Amino acid sequence: MARFSFGEEEEEENEMESRANNKRKGQSPTEGGNQNKSQKSAGDAEQLRSGIEDKMGGISVTIDPDALDCFICCEPLRPPLYQCVNGHVACRACSIKLPQNKCPNCSQAIDFTRCRFLEKIIESIKSPCCYSEHGCNKTLSYPEIFSHQETCVHAPCFCPIPKCTFSGTPEKISTHFRSHHESSAIDFQYGKQFKASLAKSEPYIVLPSENGLLFLLLNDKHDKGNNLSVACIRPGGSTGSDFVYELMVSNAESSLQLKASAINVRKWEGVYPSKVFLLVPQNFCSSYVDIVLNVCIKSG
Repeated sequence: MARFSFGEEEEEENEMESRANNKRKGQSPTEGGNQNKSQKSAGDAEQLRSGIEDKMGGISVTIDPDALDCFICCEPLRPPLYQCVNGHVACRACSIKLPQNKCPNCSQAIDFTRCRFLEKIIESIKSPCCYSEHGCNKTLSYPEIFSHQETCVHAPCFCPIPKCTFSGTPEKISTHFRSHHESSAIDFQYGKQFKASLAKSEPYIVLPSENGLLFLLLNDKHDKGNNLSVACIRPGGSTGSDFVYELMVSNAESSLQLKASAINVRKWEGVYPSKVFLLVPQNFCSSYVDIVLNVCIKSG
């Protein structure tokens, strides 16, 4: 669905076209009108056309974003685009994976005919970042918009405490946390080992740093034990130092250790790292209730 709004420019363009046609036919702009108007110079007409073209440099368009998604992967269409004989459009990455090159919508063959008209439309769409009010000044093409939003360094972060809706920069989140939720945290200094204790059923504890960032010691409990890892509350594309953490859990006979890079999260939504974590078996700790471990977070 699209709506094009030209406003007064459309009326001026029609008037200009009418005058130009009348001049080519040797007629006056209006029947019985002033003879001086019928003798309007070609230079004046060209000046009017130029003014209209300047105004028409951009138009206001409203488009349903779903109309610009690939019907196979449901992601924004990225040129080159291909279509089946019935006009169903797919991005190249999806179309070449289809069994027997058949369209899932109508079972007709996708014959790798380029849909260049739609490619031009998509490539012409420009939009400011949705986080412009937070400081991002980038203007993006349509295929770049969504991937940029995932890594924009100006994207707001959210307080990790359940039911708290405060959002802002990582520094503002830290200030808010210290003012409203300080009692539920363990402060630390970079490069110095500290002891942390969390209940085996506790999903995470908050670790405020010395430079205004919040970290989360994550605890993913499951049947085999607990997966421990560390996350930093900041945008995914943040520049600057990467953070490396070390975790160590010991009992009377042995110890478990992990050294890894902290992940970045803007908002804690209960999704734990699935590849890098320290697995603490269910009966490894002497306590049946808590996990006591040594933690060290270093700024790279």
